[in-house]
Amino acid sequence: MKRRTKKLACPNLGTMLIAVFSFHCVVGCSTFLIGGAFLPGADFVKIPGADSEVMSTEVTQLQWQSIMDYQPWGWMADSSRRFPSKNMFYEGDHYPASFISHEQAMDFCVELSRRDPVWSYRLPTAAEWVYACGDGTNSLYCYGDDERSLDEYAWYRSNSRDPQAFHEVAQKKATRWGLYDTHGNMLEWTTTTNQDGKVVCCGGSYMTKASDCALSFQRCLPPNPGYMD
Repeated sequence: MKRRTKKLACPNLGTMLIAVFSFHCVVGCSTFLIGGAFLPGADFVKIPGADSEVMSTEVTQLQWQSIMDYQPWGWMADSSRRFPSKNMFYEGDHYPASFISHEQAMDFCVELSRRDPVWSYRLPTAAEWVYACGDGTNSLYCYGDDERSLDEYAWYRSNSRDPQAFHEVAQKKATRWGLYDTHGNMLEWTTTTNQDGKVVCCGGSYMTKASDCALSFQRCLPPNPGYMD
């Protein structure tokens, strides 16, 4: 059987293979996929004007474990169990897979592609991420420019307290194209790098302020942050 590829039309970029991975700001990481309906419980939506189906949520812990044989978040889960009063981490089928390095995210794409007989997967460039998560618009956020509406779409510093932690996927409003948690909750990995070899991440997290959840926000991080060494 001939393998098909995932394509996402982006301004000035033509069509590209896509899979979106997210990085948990400062202390972790998760995943967002664009690909075929091969993961348990995965819901995929069509990107308008493109031959692409995009997973509507970040990849969950259940979905990660269905493909990989290890849990990158295991050490943090153990720490939270030992010190429950300081818990900033949650385990469960519907919580984002977290504490994933860029290399591990790439490995996930390779393994998922190997197992899926139809589709191929990879990370997006920063420009592709902005196009897909911003509904192809030029606004500050997926819904427009008014920061006061961010609570309806994102988990970020102002509404993620007591304790300050990430949340289960798809608890806020989706974008017009049907994607959840594109702002906040988890910071997103891309394949774009800067001159220092650091990877561009997008989207903000539950720990960031509202302005850092904007579509234009980018943070450059080493592919394998120190806490993952």
